[in-house]
Amino acid sequence: VMLVRDGLARVMRRDAPPELKDAESAAKSSKLRIWESYVEPTEEELAAAAAGGGSQNGAGNSAGGAGARPDTRETFDAMVTEIEERGAFWAQRASNQATIERIQGALKEAGASAAPPASRFAVGTMVMCQFSSDKQWYRASVESAAKDGSSYDVFYVDFGNRESVTADRMRPLTPDLLSTPPLAQHFQLAYVRVPSYNADGGSEAVELLGEVLFQGMCSFRVEETEKGEGKGPRLSATIHKVTVYPKSDAGEASSSSSSSSSAPVSAQAALLQAGVALLHPRGSRPGPHRDEAVRSLKGHEDEARKAHRGIFRYGDPGSDDEL
Repeated sequence: VMLVRDGLARVMRRDAPPELKDAESAAKSSKLRIWESYVEPTEEELAAAAAGGGSQNGAGNSAGGAGARPDTRETFDAMVTEIEERGAFWAQRASNQATIERIQGALKEAGASAAPPASRFAVGTMVMCQFSSDKQWYRASVESAAKDGSSYDVFYVDFGNRESVTADRMRPLTPDLLSTPPLAQHFQLAYVRVPSYNADGGSEAVELLGEVLFQGMCSFRVEETEKGEGKGPRLSATIHKVTVYPKSDAGEASSSSSSSSSAPVSAQAALLQAGVALLHPRGSRPGPHRDEAVRSLKGHEDEARKAHRGIFRYGDPGSDDEL
């Protein structure tokens, strides 16, 4: 309920409890986080959607005329902060930047004066940790602990990265810094299957995805969501399956200089063209958005296959389930 109330999650089921629906309505009205740019559909749009008129495409309404259904997929800008294997990564929404700056300022002040812990930290405890690279303080969740309490594995909840830290680099988190939910959200590229890191093409996929997404702010479109399975901020985080476009310095989605089309090139297209991913339509819910995405991306996969790039260099790897 807290995540829905704070605008960090949405209600996906019609039979959801009333308190969840009320929390979502309040977040919509206040335009919190994911609802920041939400526009309530008009009666005409709702009627058209109910009638099933027209067809949808990946960029909005089709050219089919007044009967076309509105594209209600959520879009927003975000900064990628951590890249994982299999096309997964963490990012901070642009709408949360002021909150992140406020928290980091408070952590800097608190870390300078906080006393070392008087007792061990339990797994699941929210703490402040001094990151090894820049020696700055960040919010983190304890994921595991050494038996003697000398070191801990932590997850930095506002950035999505993990590391092992010694107890002397940890402090209790003050109540005012506990009230804000984690600001890093979990994402995965929609419609494609990316190899695990140790599989053929896996390390190259991570490297290329970093080159594409670490350029600066990116444009996100949520295709669907999945509930995280596990405990703690990392494993329980909702997974947003997205289409992502890196943005140019001018703030627009960037286009490939080698492409004859002026259409922006998504992260999915970049991985497929390099031969480090395969189309995976079965991994998404059926529908017009999926069908159009697969059609538009297939040419990039075919190009890599013909050029024997990446995982195609020794021939066709076969089913994407084998990655």
